[in-house]
Amino acid sequence: MSFDPAHRQAQAARVKALLALDDNAKAELLADEYMSQASNSAAGSLWLALAFQKQAMDEYALACYQQALRLAPNSAKINRQIGYYYLSKGDKEQAKHYLMRSFDLNRNQPEVAGELGRLGVPIKVPQRTE
Repeated sequence: MSFDPAHRQAQAARVKALLALDDNAKAELLADEYMSQASNSAAGSLWLALAFQKQAMDEYALACYQQALRLAPNSAKINRQIGYYYLSKGDKEQAKHYLMRSFDLNRNQPEVAGELGRLGVPIKVPQRTE
């Protein structure tokens, strides 16, 4: 059985099902295959990371996030999502690092500015010059 690469949720669910059946070797092989399929696309890697995260498979999610970041290191979206991932895991230092990187890349992110403020990072709003 195979899935369209756009069906990242189904791919992650299939890996989770194999893990639930204690078929760890096959689950690992399949997860590696899916990550390999997404390895040429930052967006595909990000979507697969989100799917693995939704299935509570943190090891695979983090590997996909890192793959996406290697493909597009200057993506505010990817840095933001990794920051939110770490925030959800309670790792405020890592979250702060990635959210600050995201905000540096794109200052037009009020939700990221809000999170940084809650993490104790002072955010300066640029003043308009007339």
